[in-house]
Amino acid sequence: MRSVSQLVDLVQEHLLEHPADDPAEVLGRLEPLLPHSSRNEVLRLVAARRTGLGAIDSLLADPSVSEVMVNGPGPVWVERAGAIGATEIWLDRADIDLLIERLVVPIGRRVDQRSPTVDGRLADGSRVNIVVPPGRS
Repeated sequence: MRSVSQLVDLVQEHLLEHPADDPAEVLGRLEPLLPHSSRNEVLRLVAARRTGLGAIDSLLADPSVSEVMVNGPGPVWVERAGAIGATEIWLDRADIDLLIERLVVPIGRRVDQRSPTVDGRLADGSRVNIVVPPGRS
């Protein structure tokens, strides 16, 4: 059986080619015997990747998390009750690029060589700060 992460990637790849398809049906064809809890998790992650902020959506929804930190490819860090720690969520460069795009476009900003930093507020009042390393656009 494939991992949740592998299934999310496969469903997402399929939906990029066939955007009108139902994610639940695609998942059912890929892994018909997937347990209900895993099925729900895959579908939640696919939806987050398609419309939200991807893997960090669950952290943003967690009331105990006061800050979410992404410092490049690797683990996502959070602050809870004044303590900072790594989460089990790992992002690669493609995940980070998508996350940056989804954060800056709604606030009318950009991040590139000419403007390597962005400070802003999201619609919910959350503060966002993005700094890209030299050579990235």
